[in-house]
Parts: sequence; structure tokens; C-alpha cells
Amino acid sequence: MTRRKAELRLRTALATFSLVLFASGGLATEPDRPVESGPIGPYSLADVTIEYTEGGPYGGTTTTIRGDGTGTRGSQLGFGREERYTFSVEPKRVFELLDLCYRKRFFELRDHGYGPPNQLRLRPDGTIDVMATIIADGGWRTIKVTIGSYSKAASYGDPGDDAPAVLRELARRFRELPIPIPTAPK
Repeated sequence: MTRRKAELRLRTALATFSLVLFASGGLATEPDRPVESGPIGPYSLADVTIEYTEGGPYGGTTTTIRGDGTGTRGSQLGFGREERYTFSVEPKRVFELLDLCYRKRFFELRDHGYGPPNQLRLRPDGTIDVMATIIADGGWRTIKVTIGSYSKAASYGDPGDDAPAVLRELARRFRELPIPIPTAPK
């Protein structure tokens, strides 16, 4: 057998092995371990902070609730104006939102924002363009959960059709929190 034929057989064998390895998903060393959906306890509810930010090009509002029952709301009203106040929230509400995060796998979401999917365009010369949809004056929402030193955030833009259901549900529940709005002094 000539050297050239031997090299060809070796390349064919390596290509076949690579194809089988690729198709099977890799070498089977151990079974896949389940992904943990959030930090493992025990920890105190007082260590939990959940933050919801809703904004747009002209300002936004951040609402923060803590497991100890305290909350803050800060609003950027545009043109450098801010509004900030504190309120109380039932710790049970914080626990319910945290429970939703675990049950609906919030902690497994991607770390960046969700929005309309990118679209591909094939050019006549064979190159591919990746085009993204950007809404210049659109709004966005971010949910951030902090437990001790652990933190996870995920966000999505308007209209939110491509956002995971857990993000939309958390945003809805935050908007429905009974937060007293302070009245201006007379």
C-alpha cells in the first residue's frame, strides 16, 4: 500500500469518527446531570432581593422588594428629574415571587435580553448578513434576583412576544403589587 493510500484511509477513518462523534453529541463519559434552577439553600428570606425595572427612552422605574418586607421605588422622570420612595411589602409576596422563579426555571434563562429573533439574508455573492430588529424608542423590562452574593438578571424588550413566560409573569406580578403612591405635600 502506498503512502498516499494510507493517508487517504486514515483521513476517511478520522472523518467518519468525527461525524459519528458530532452526530452523537460527544463522547459519553457520564450521564448529563440535571441543571440546578437557582442557588441551593438553606438561606434566609431576608437574603433575597428582587428588582423589576421598566423603562424606555425617556425614563424608567425600578421597584425593589426584599425578603425583610422593605421596598423602594425609584423613577427617572426625564430631564434629570427623579422620584424615590420606600414602602412595605409582605414577605410572603417576596417568597411567592422567588418560588415562581424556581418553579418556572428563571435561573436557567440566558443572561442577556430576549427580543425579536435575528433574520438571515443570503447575498448574491454567497455571504450571509445577520439582521437584528431594533426598536429605537421601545421599552424594556429587567428582572433581577439576588440571593446573598448570587445574582441573576434577564430582560426583554417591547412588545415581549419572544420573552419567556416566566419573565412576563414576573413583570405582571410586579405591576400588580399593592404599592402605595406617595402624595405630594399641599
